[in-house]
Amino acid sequence: MRQPDHTSSAREALHHEAEEAAGSLPSLLLEADHLANTVLAGVHGRRRAGSGETFWQFRPFVEGDVSTQIDWRQSARNDDRLYIRQREWEVAATAWLWRDPGLSMDYACTDKLPSKRRRADVLATALCSLLARAGERTGYAGSNRRPYMGRRAAETFAAEIVDEGFSTDRLPPVVSAAGEKKYVIFSDFFLPPVELEPRLKAIAAERASAHLVQVIDPSEEDYRFEGRTEFLDRVQGLPALLFGDAAAVAGEYRKLFRAHQGWLEDMCRHYGWSFMTHRTDHTPETALIALYRALAPEALV
Repeated sequence: MRQPDHTSSAREALHHEAEEAAGSLPSLLLEADHLANTVLAGVHGRRRAGSGETFWQFRPFVEGDVSTQIDWRQSARNDDRLYIRQREWEVAATAWLWRDPGLSMDYACTDKLPSKRRRADVLATALCSLLARAGERTGYAGSNRRPYMGRRAAETFAAEIVDEGFSTDRLPPVVSAAGEKKYVIFSDFFLPPVELEPRLKAIAAERASAHLVQVIDPSEEDYRFEGRTEFLDRVQGLPALLFGDAAAVAGEYRKLFRAHQGWLEDMCRHYGWSFMTHRTDHTPETALIALYRALAPEALV
């Protein structure tokens, strides 16, 4: 009897998963682009001036740079590289964006709302697009790619998010790149403080500023469950919790939920960071405007 080809099955499953991920990329970009354009129309953005600024240094041409920025004289001195004439404003801090890849981000209490993952992906990609239009440099924290600039920054960023898939490592990575760093971390932050605190401390030790965006489903904050309810754990694989009357624990749940949010707020206050909560039943424009104003104030009138 022929034995099943487990290697072939695994390869087919991986291929199917990759096709599904690739298929979601165009819709993500379309939604993020629409959101970015809506926000730009409301904040009256303007690009930073490129010419007339003080020369800083030459840097290698990277994907996404505009060809008109190439310094051909400097590039002619090097047979294998093109160089950009970099201005002082271009050496500002890089904004490192990161979205929690954990399974808990897939939750949505109803089909009428996006999952936390989808909303975080749209917010992060739209923010990348806005920052790129303002001349800012952005990167995906934990990626081996160099920071992005230019017209294709959002497309490159979205592809990295989609390609990443799921992970059990839900702690934001520490970026070791040189220079001033700004973090924007999108997560539900449903992690024990004993695990999360050392990582936030490590990020702060890099002298980085950070903006924590807690993306939550309305049911996670309001807790309107009642009657016989079974809660399943898709993250750690723990046994299901079955309540004869889920409303009996509502008060204790809300108390613990607010306490965890309070701890996150205290941590951000201690490091001089910002913290905001965004619910998936709220429009994303307000959260995106706040982040854009914090990260690229010079791009606003």
